[in-house]
Amino acid sequence: MARLHPYHPLHHQPSPVSVVGAASSLSTLPQLDQYSSTMVPSTESWLNQQHQHHSQPEPVLRCNPTNNTNDDFTEIDQNSQSGYKSNTTIEHLHPELLSIIFSYLDLRSKGRVSQVCSSWMDAAYDKSVWKGVEAKLHFKKLNTTMISSLNRRGIKRVQVLSFQKDLKELASIKNLERLTLTGCYNLTLELLSEALSQEMPSLKQLSLGMCKQITSVFLRLCDLFNNTPNIEVLDLGGCSEITDHALVAIRKCLKQLKQLNLRSCRYITDKGIHRLSPDDDGLANLELLDLQDCQTLSDDALKYISSGLKNLKSLNLSFCVGITDMGLKYLSSMTSLKEINLRSCTNITNTGLRYLSESGIKLNILDVSFCDKITDSGLFYISQGLTTLTTLSLNSCLITDEGLTKLSTSLTNLKTLNIGQCNCITDIGVSSLAENCHKLENIDLYGCTRITQAGQEKILKLPLLKYLNTGLWQDLQAPVYFHPFNSSSLVRDHPPGCVIKQSNRNFVDPSYYSSQLFAQYKSLYSANCGDNMLFRNCILTKLCDSCQKFSCLLNPTLSGSPLFIVIMDKS
Repeated sequence: MARLHPYHPLHHQPSPVSVVGAASSLSTLPQLDQYSSTMVPSTESWLNQQHQHHSQPEPVLRCNPTNNTNDDFTEIDQNSQSGYKSNTTIEHLHPELLSIIFSYLDLRSKGRVSQVCSSWMDAAYDKSVWKGVEAKLHFKKLNTTMISSLNRRGIKRVQVLSFQKDLKELASIKNLERLTLTGCYNLTLELLSEALSQEMPSLKQLSLGMCKQITSVFLRLCDLFNNTPNIEVLDLGGCSEITDHALVAIRKCLKQLKQLNLRSCRYITDKGIHRLSPDDDGLANLELLDLQDCQTLSDDALKYISSGLKNLKSLNLSFCVGITDMGLKYLSSMTSLKEINLRSCTNITNTGLRYLSESGIKLNILDVSFCDKITDSGLFYISQGLTTLTTLSLNSCLITDEGLTKLSTSLTNLKTLNIGQCNCITDIGVSSLAENCHKLENIDLYGCTRITQAGQEKILKLPLLKYLNTGLWQDLQAPVYFHPFNSSSLVRDHPPGCVIKQSNRNFVDPSYYSSQLFAQYKSLYSANCGDNMLFRNCILTKLCDSCQKFSCLLNPTLSGSPLFIVIMDKS
């Protein structure tokens, strides 16, 4: 058994870095005089000794487990350890670990790593890497390689952006779960039937929005839906040739359907809704029904819905001008309903809201925007019986501070409130909101011209506020932030992170702020603004010089109109 090396003076040579302060410890070295000649070698011989010593691998001393004595050790050479490599790199990782890493990459990077080498390609083609990815394809000609590549990756979601002749290749995609054909203007029912001619039990979502050549040939639809019996989401929005016959085929074949979009299907009638939801054989699992802009529907359709679709949770009736208060009376019996959209249903009055309020229905979302017959009385009914609301839209309704005050004291769980273009609302109404609705996160005050800066400052004190719109336009997908380019307390005192849109209509001289903005941001460039920027609609953008996180969007309107300045978050 190997022993520890005896004391060797070379091991105790002080390095040039540690010479300072070493003199004080020299007296502690044992028998220092015996090694004086060795410890002071010439520079050349000392360097040679160091090179020879360090060129040999350092032994690893491991305690002998069979012996309990403290001075028994085993010397193991590092080079003798089989399989050990000190310079481990990513290429030494198991393919399973590479697949996990690749799964976090964006779509383009996933494709690139598969071209690095064969081992990375195998790891990148693992189905876990592509889980949840939707392939967006152009079908121009027969391409079996593309289909085999999709199957190898295990891609189950496909969006067809365009095609030339047919879509027969879709039948070769294994375990297809979601198929999106939205906007394929040349898609006909015959071509769709050919593409889905084989049984596809895995297909859960089928989107045919704006495919205006899809018709309602009953037998073809039945054949199509019989091959896809497990569809849960069907989008026929904008398929203007769809008629009541399609609803019969849907009711007969798609028993698992949960969401149905019939937006702007102008030929859908009350009779079709009756066939969709008969008492004895309705769509028991249907939870969402979108009937937006189906203008031929009347209260009878809601009567059939209330009796046949017992589990419906969300109903969109916006722009259905034939709906009246009696239709809401039918809907009030549906205890499962959580969301009703009545936007621009101009025949809805306060009486309809009373029916909903007195029924005990537990709505979470209600939209009666642009129902110009809704007044403060309607808000009283809402405050009495619809206290579970978290989102309420009252844009362009004839409401005042009195109704808003009553509403705010009852709807304490309200998170989103839209009261844009309610011209009678003043600081009194919004102050009541600030005092009572502490859970408010999103507020739309677009066009409320009687609300002053003082009222807005009270709204900004809401602890959970995320979005406030007081400007001319609204885009929730592109959040807009105030940046402190002026000294307004509305900007200075506002906590960071709140999304705000603010016009300059409350400032004395909008032109002052425009000139100040030009002075602060040195190199603005314009797009589509013409020669005289102050008299044309234009957009100016520039990265903020101070924080490098924002860009400035300046939208001067026609002469005589207020100037709107907002700050957009680039992230």
